[in-house]
Amino acid sequence: MELQVTRISARAREMLHRPVPFRPVAAFEHVVNLEAGAGLFALQTGRAAFTPLAVELADTSFQAIRARKDAPLLALNSVDADVVDCRIPAANDGPRRDQLTKLQQLAAVLAKKDSLAFTATDALWALPFSRSDVQHRAREHIRGAAESAGRGECREAGEALAGLSGLGPGLTPAGDDFLLGVLAVCRRWPEKPAARKLGEALTHTLAPLLPQTTWLGAALLGCGLEGDFSPAVGDILTAEEGPALVRAVAAGVAFGHTSGSDTLGGILFMTNILTS
Repeated sequence: MELQVTRISARAREMLHRPVPFRPVAAFEHVVNLEAGAGLFALQTGRAAFTPLAVELADTSFQAIRARKDAPLLALNSVDADVVDCRIPAANDGPRRDQLTKLQQLAAVLAKKDSLAFTATDALWALPFSRSDVQHRAREHIRGAAESAGRGECREAGEALAGLSGLGPGLTPAGDDFLLGVLAVCRRWPEKPAARKLGEALTHTLAPLLPQTTWLGAALLGCGLEGDFSPAVGDILTAEEGPALVRAVAAGVAFGHTSGSDTLGGILFMTNILTS
């Protein structure tokens, strides 16, 4: 079966550069998750959030693949498709405290109230509304990580953060999404000692824990550990201040039920570490 691709992540294109047999893992209205060999990728329409696993299809191709009940040989016609590089460009200057303040202000207005965005910093945690059990449990790990990082104990901070993996319900647990935000900030500012050291510590601690979370959470965290993130995450970290940043945050938190807001929480947490 040949499918017409309109947009594809560089990661997926590399994995699917030749026809491969696939096994369906899960199907939704606009996404079909598939396994090919040891890799996972997502066939989807343009109405689904783009991830490092994404292969965006023309609607007719997507409907054709959803109608298949077997596991045919898959060939992708991606000659004219846009290839999306999901790596975040590195910057040397580091985030500023006023940038963190602006992100916190946007989170307070735009982030989902039941997300981990409100566990990321003391300023957001202090806002007056009820917290869920998941938020309280996450807060213990996050505060422990912040205290360790403040003492320069990055290995201990990484261990505390790794405890978030698998925390929360859904295909991508909130804790995994939060960790993606942390990893993204570490990739954005690799020359900052705290980002480099905590990123290395978290990678070392988190990698063996991936089998303990959901299959999709593990796949996306695996992408993050190798430097690939949803473009919406990169947009938040690279947007200019003003309307562009507002648009990037609004688009980012729209991802999933709370996934985008949870990821924003990780961005806020790590940005706070780098600007303290």
